[in-house]
Parts: sequence; C-alpha cells; structure tokens
Amino acid sequence: EREGYIAKKLASFGKRACVPDSDEQRHRDTRILILSESSPPFPTAWSLCMAANSTDSYTSRAPYGRQTIALIDLAICDDANVPETTRIDGALRRLDGLTLLEWCVRRLAESTLIDTIVVTGPLAYRNRISQSGLCHARWVPSVHASPTERALEIAERFTAEWVVFASPLCPFTDPTLLDRLVSRGWANPEVDFVGFMTPAQPSFSLQSLGLVGEMCSARALSKLRDANLHREPCDVPAVIRRNPELFQSKWIPLPEALSRGGLRFRLDSAADRDRAAFFLEAAGEDLCWQRLAQVAERIS
Repeated sequence: EREGYIAKKLASFGKRACVPDSDEQRHRDTRILILSESSPPFPTAWSLCMAANSTDSYTSRAPYGRQTIALIDLAICDDANVPETTRIDGALRRLDGLTLLEWCVRRLAESTLIDTIVVTGPLAYRNRISQSGLCHARWVPSVHASPTERALEIAERFTAEWVVFASPLCPFTDPTLLDRLVSRGWANPEVDFVGFMTPAQPSFSLQSLGLVGEMCSARALSKLRDANLHREPCDVPAVIRRNPELFQSKWIPLPEALSRGGLRFRLDSAADRDRAAFFLEAAGEDLCWQRLAQVAERIS
C-alpha cells in the first residue's frame, strides 16, 4: 500500500515511478550516469535510458551548445560551526520513502526550461548516493574544494550559459517558479544573477522558504574567479549577494502568498521533515506552490 502511494505521488510529477521489488532490482535501477572524456560525444535518449537501467556506468561528453543546467552540490556546508557536516547528510534522509535528493531531482526535472540536472560532490560520495533514484540527473564528481570552483568546472564542462542552484534539502522546489526564474534570465542576457525578492520584507529568508532557486550566468562565475572570490566556502548565490557591486542582478518579486515570514519548506531538522510529511498528506497530489502555501497557512 505504501509503495503504491509513493508511485502515485511520483506520477503526479509527470514522471514514471519505479518501485523496486527487491534489492537486486534496486541495484539494477540505480540511476547514476558517470561522465568522462573517453565516450561518444552525442548520447541518444535511448542510450541514456538504457544506461539508467544498467549496473554499467555510462560515459558521455557534454552536448555541444549553450545550456541551462541545474546544479545540486552535495558538498556545501551550510553551518560554518559544523564544517564536517555537508548537504549530503540531509540529502539522504527520507521523506515518504524517498531521499530528499530524489525529491529534489524529480521536482527539477519538471522544469520545462532546464536542459540538464547535475549532482556533484567528492568521488567518495558515489557509494552513498547509489541507492537514490537519479534517473533525471547526471552525477559528476569533483576534486575542487569550494562550491564556486565546482560550479565553474561543471559550467565549462557542459558549456552552460546559465546555472540554476538548487538545494537537496528543498524537496518542494517549484518547477513553475524555476521556469519563471530561467525565462527572466533568458530575456535579460546582460545580467549576471537572477533571484527572487520580497520588497515588503527584505530580511525574509528565501533559503529557508525552500521553494525557489537562484541562477547566475557563466560570466558571473568567471567574475568570481577574476575577483579572487572563487575559494569562498559558501554557495555561489551567497557570494554574489555579498558582493553586489560586482554584478548586474535582476530581481523577481516573490508571489504575495509566499512573502510572509514563517513559511518554511526547507528540511533541515526532524521537525521540518515531520511538517513536510503533513504537507504531503494534506496537499495530496497537488504540490504546486499555491497549494502548499494554502496548507501552510491553514496549519500556522
């Protein structure tokens, strides 16, 4: 009954849910694509699908042409007081049977404007995420120590024009708001950074809101390197926000229903995950930001 509920929930994202019947099938369905320089330059959709359902790793070069990619960096430390704790620790916690990383990847895959979803972190993380369903993402390990250096490496590898930054601790990231973010960047190619803001509450934490992403251009990443800011330990959007004089930014007003303080859809703690389980039960199959805001308003 629980597996049926999970499959039904995932189907609401418009993607086929696959619930393993055994450990052997779970291993067979591990969705990790490894990229290297020794592989065919143009992987077909069929070959990607076959690779996703095989225990053999698939290798490919990044497609030619400029792309918009979503980047999930598992090695970021959000708490400077606990440097040994990175996002992978929270990303592998489960919500309704799936890891938060799986939820995040599936939500990003619902965006119509994101070309590729990339998950990165040290090579040692591969074994830890091997049981997560990453059918719609590509695992690209990195040896770089800082988030900006990893983003630079991946942007160059995928010849990306724009990079959308997403946290694996935000399983309710909204694809409609993501598309609004990306389309605004496409319409303003001269800008370096695109993000949401709340005019009435400048101090409102969009990071804790957990429904929206932030996006920067490849040019902005190069500016960070040129300004010797590429070794900062915090994530890229935080570095850009702290140095506004270096960048041209475009701000999108957050929908009014999301602008009030107290809304929290980022799952950092057990209490956050308990609240998220209630959101799933109350919202049903409709996990759009409007429905989630209504549910949050009702229980606040």
